[in-house]
Amino acid sequence: MSTKDNRILNPNGGRYPFKVSDEYFDNLTARIMEQIPEDNASEEVPEKNTKFIDINSRRRRNLWISTISIAASLVLIATIALKFIPKPVTSAEQTEDLTAEYTSDNYNEDLVTYAMVDNLDVYYYLSAGDMDE
Repeated sequence: MSTKDNRILNPNGGRYPFKVSDEYFDNLTARIMEQIPEDNASEEVPEKNTKFIDINSRRRRNLWISTISIAASLVLIATIALKFIPKPVTSAEQTEDLTAEYTSDNYNEDLVTYAMVDNLDVYYYLSAGDMDE
């Protein structure tokens, strides 16, 4: 015997706790079939006061909510991304920036710094020009 049978039989002194008559299972199927209603329910017309429950309404509502939330997320991401993308610079703006940079009063200083010229080089350049005369 299995452990399941032992658990049932041991507390009851080796006997099954439930008893049924010998004819119980002979006509069990027929009694069950009598209790099942006929298939006439499909032919009946529902009354006007009867309310039908739409089982998919909740699913449709959840689908709409998820669709709207996804769309709102995409719009939010797009607006944030557009703030960080630089605007293209036109050629007129670029020209203005360059001319503003090189028309400053410090043009000569910027040129000397770029050419890495020190004071001694400037002195030799100026003195060599005096010797040619």
